[in-house]
Amino acid sequence: MTTPSVPADGMPEELLVWDESEDTAADASARPWTVLVVDDDEGVHSITRLVLSGLTFRDRAVQMISAYSAAQCLEVLRARPDVALVLLDVVMETDDAGLRTVRAVREELGNANVRLVLRTGQPGYAPEREVVIRYEIDGYELKTEVTSQGLMTAVIASLRAFALLQTLEQQRLGLTRIVDATADLACHRTMRSFARGTLGHLEALVPGARGSVFCAPAGRVVDPRAVEVLAGAGRYAGWTGQMLHEVDIERQVSAEVDGALAEGAPSAAESSGGVAIALGAGHAKRGAIWLGDVAALDPVAQQLLHVFCAKVAVAFDNVQLIALFRKAQEATVFALADLAEYRDTDTGEHVLRVARTTDLLARELHAAGSFPTELDELLVEQIGLASMLHDVGKVSIPDAILLKPGALDTEERRLMETHAGVGKRILARADQIVGHRSYLTLAAEIAVGHHEWVDGTGYPHRVGGSSIPLSARITAVADVFDALTHARPYKAPWSHDDALAYIRGRAGTQFDPVIVAAFERVLSSPAWTTPFQVPDR
Repeated sequence: MTTPSVPADGMPEELLVWDESEDTAADASARPWTVLVVDDDEGVHSITRLVLSGLTFRDRAVQMISAYSAAQCLEVLRARPDVALVLLDVVMETDDAGLRTVRAVREELGNANVRLVLRTGQPGYAPEREVVIRYEIDGYELKTEVTSQGLMTAVIASLRAFALLQTLEQQRLGLTRIVDATADLACHRTMRSFARGTLGHLEALVPGARGSVFCAPAGRVVDPRAVEVLAGAGRYAGWTGQMLHEVDIERQVSAEVDGALAEGAPSAAESSGGVAIALGAGHAKRGAIWLGDVAALDPVAQQLLHVFCAKVAVAFDNVQLIALFRKAQEATVFALADLAEYRDTDTGEHVLRVARTTDLLARELHAAGSFPTELDELLVEQIGLASMLHDVGKVSIPDAILLKPGALDTEERRLMETHAGVGKRILARADQIVGHRSYLTLAAEIAVGHHEWVDGTGYPHRVGGSSIPLSARITAVADVFDALTHARPYKAPWSHDDALAYIRGRAGTQFDPVIVAAFERVLSSPAWTTPFQVPDR
């Protein structure tokens, strides 16, 4: 036997010596199949190299690399997960070096895909019947009986099996990503958030992409020129929130997106180095995704992409239905709020302003980490809507009391104060129908609690401190500030400074001091200076 020289680093000079496919290897889709020959006899390497020279399989060249011991074999496999086949000698450093290597590859390295073919010139050390049963190998050859044709047949059969395992692994990983993505996307509550999440999962599924956009028609009427970019990633990240035809000056993306939107069904079609993905919809908007800079997809990737598109299309319909449901909820709340305020000269705009202020105040408190056990994301999301119903109980108050221009007498005030309990009863009954925590739960808390004082002297139940629901304590500040700064039948509007001084002076008695401090921060924030817009109802 002849052994090549081994440098100080332990890797033989001939370890990675033969590669007749360098030009082909530059293309990831045409990388050569790698065959590792492990044998301490240089003659075996030379003969194998000669036999495999020029061999191709599925239009990909076959390249051979060499190792001369079991240790070198494992080192190569750690560094080269692309090795498809190992032609492994049995007797090298020890009489069972090859068998030990098989165990190490399968158990220590956890490599179940690489094909292992044992070759031995001394079958007495490794009887074929025993070895084939006990070891996870894919072939057994006697060196004395190997022919060039037999070797080529064994190599091609092993490469075919390796390719199949690669395909199955690609499908497994892809389907796992799709399952995980489906679960994640089901948690998104807005179309923009859903779009961002979709692009993240899509680019993980197709890692070659360097940019993507998620689009949908803007508005209720489908207008080919009104396509909005709900989310952009990579080179298209700056397009988010823009109209597609305005940012895509060269129309490289918009032409494909327009075509995808016209399809109206989950599909994917390659064009111009990218993939246009159409998301069909039942009774909701159609959507489209452009995945750019994608090389030709292999069949497995195409199948996974189609499966992913189908899942996204269903999820996109669902998130739109959720959005429509939420809009219906908001419309119902607007109607109830308008009913409660219908007889008031403010005609309902009070509740909209209170909702806006309550929302800003809750977000400020959440950002500051205040009330961490009470102020969760769901409360932040729902409190603005819920606060609009704070005075719904006023439907039970006679006009003579509700619209009285002067001060109320004792009996009139007693009747006026009943609106808090009436509002809770109305909303609590509706909340029971829902059966779980919702904006109605908060609305009932707010209705009964927003006139309570933190010192326990408010109404209707004279509770104080943390016994008053946080939602009601937040709304109380917003409600009083708006009532003070706008005209009422019994008073002229106060200035903002006077109203703030009033609220600041009652921190710790009427109002929660932490909330008052947060409210002062809100008043000086850019969000507060944004002009208030009454929604189109």
